[in-house]
Order: sequence, then C-alpha cells, then structure tokens
Amino acid sequence: MHSPDRTTVVAAVIAVAFAVYYMLSQGWGQTLEISSDILFVLVSGCTTLISYLSATKVGFKGRFAWTGWGLFLGIFLWFLGELVWTIYEVALQIPIPYPSFADIFYLAGYAPIMIAIVVFLYAFRDALVRRGVTMAAITGLSIVALIIALLLYPLSVTSEDLLTKIFDMAYPTLDAGLLFLAVTMLFLHGSGTLAKGGEWISIGVFLTSVGALLFSLGTMQGWYYSGHPVELPYLWGYLAVSLGLDTQRKTLQP
Repeated sequence: MHSPDRTTVVAAVIAVAFAVYYMLSQGWGQTLEISSDILFVLVSGCTTLISYLSATKVGFKGRFAWTGWGLFLGIFLWFLGELVWTIYEVALQIPIPYPSFADIFYLAGYAPIMIAIVVFLYAFRDALVRRGVTMAAITGLSIVALIIALLLYPLSVTSEDLLTKIFDMAYPTLDAGLLFLAVTMLFLHGSGTLAKGGEWISIGVFLTSVGALLFSLGTMQGWYYSGHPVELPYLWGYLAVSLGLDTQRKTLQP
C-alpha cells in the first residue's frame, strides 16, 4: 500500500483547517460573511492558477488540450463569480446577492467544464466500458432523479419572479449533469498517464456540485447565509480539483 505523498497530506491538512474554521466562526456575525467571501476568492484563485499551469503543460495540440483549457476556463469563470459575489457583499453591502451578475459567471463556467470532462471520458471510452459503464450510468441517473424530485419540481412550482426561477432551475439542472459526469469519471481510476489525478478531479467536481445543490436548497428554503457550513463541499471541491490537476501536471512530460 502506497503512503500518500506530501502534496496529498498538505491538501488533507488544509481540508481539515477549512472544517475547523467553519466550526469556530459561526458566531462571528459580519466578520464570518467577509472572511468566508475572501476565503472563496483565495481558494478559487489558487485553483485557477493551478489549472492554468496544468493547461500550459498540456499545450494547445491534441484532444487533451480541450480538457486542460476547458477546465481552466470554467474554473476561471467560477473565480470571477466568487470575486463579483464578494464585491457585492463586502464592498456594496448587499447580503446574499442572488440572482446577480455573479451568477452569469457561475453559470457560464459549467459549459467548458462539462465539455472538458466529456472529451476526457471519450478519450478513455474503452477503459470506461471495461470498468462498468452500466453501473456508472445507473448511479449517475439515480442521482439525477433524486435532484429532480427534491429540487427541480419544488422550484418549478414556486411563486418567485421569472429571473429568479430561471436561475433556480438552471443550477440544479447543470449540477445534475456535472454529478453524472463526475460519477462516470470515477470509474476511470488509474487508466493511463493523463487519468492519474482524474479521480481527484472527479471528486472535486462532485463536491462542488453538491455544494451548489445545497446552496440552491438553502436559498429556496431560506436558511442559507454566507459562511454557512454547507459551503464546505465547495471549498473541498476546489481543493480536490487542485490536487488532481497538480498530479496530472507532474506526470506530464515537459
């Protein structure tokens, strides 16, 4: 059994630190809102940088260029969303700015990330078949069905204004798609050089999707606030994607 490398250990320590922060900060009031917003900007910014370094290592030629640069573009757009959200809350003093211009960046980030994962999966389609594409499909579709039952239908019958309803419906739909792709990607564990680290990327995508779904549920039911512990899957997701992309970058030849 291989012992975890230093990067994985550091990532695990950071993940625990995130959990401790949320556990200790719940009584901080506005300081919690500001500090959590800044934390998201920093973490998503670091993930953007790592995704850029990984993409430049892949280059612009070959089918995996779509994967590398697609992930970078999507994560960069999510970073812009985090930044705009923070400007709303910290600079403009607008709590929970939803829907807002931040959502334009958040939603725009889904397309390149989904395309990147589809290209990645297509490249390893033979390995995916060997490892149980049927089970991956059943698992992913079960998750999608659960999301439709718990979120999409309740959101479709709310009396919110049209713009809010559009955003409310868009997030769970896109997150269901990402969850399906992330679950499928998990079945590629260990398939080839570029698949190394792929399991962490898939776990990260899964966690960020879970975080987005919890946000949708929280805003729908009215219990979400900036700094709520349900934000942890988001941060862990960024961390896992960073770990996966850094692993892939190190395995690629210069």
